[in-house]
Amino acid sequence: MEPWGRLEQLQGWRVEWADIAERGLTLFRLRLILLRKGLRWRSERAVLSHEVVHAERGPFPAWMTAREEEAVSRESARRLLPIRRLGEAMAWTLDTGELAEELDVDRPTIEARLRGLHPAERAYLKRRLQHHS
Repeated sequence: MEPWGRLEQLQGWRVEWADIAERGLTLFRLRLILLRKGLRWRSERAVLSHEVVHAERGPFPAWMTAREEEAVSRESARRLLPIRRLGEAMAWTLDTGELAEELDVDRPTIEARLRGLHPAERAYLKRRLQHHS
C-alpha cells in the first residue's frame, strides 16, 4: 500500500510541510509527521513511508535511535519495493540511481531494501539476475 493510504489508516495523524533540516520527522505526542518543504516527489514518497512506519511503531528510547532508524528504513523500503518488482527492475539495470528512478523512490530506499534482503529474497534475485553474471 502506498504511504498516503497507510497514513489514512493511522487514526488522528496528519502531515505538514516545514522548513526543517531533516527530510522528515515524526512528532509522536502531536501525532504529526513533518516533511521538508521542497522534497522531490520520489523523496517525499520515500520519506513519508519512513515516517509512517515510525508512527506505527511508536516512540523509542534515544539509545535505540541508530537501530530503530535502520529497522524503519528497511521496513519502509520493503513496503515500497516488493521483491518481484525490484527483481524486474534489476533485470535491466543494477545502477541504484536508475533503479530509484524506475521504481519511484530515492536512492537511500533502494540501498535500504538491498541491505535488508531476506535470504529467500537474495536467492530469488540471484536466480532472476543470472544473466548479469
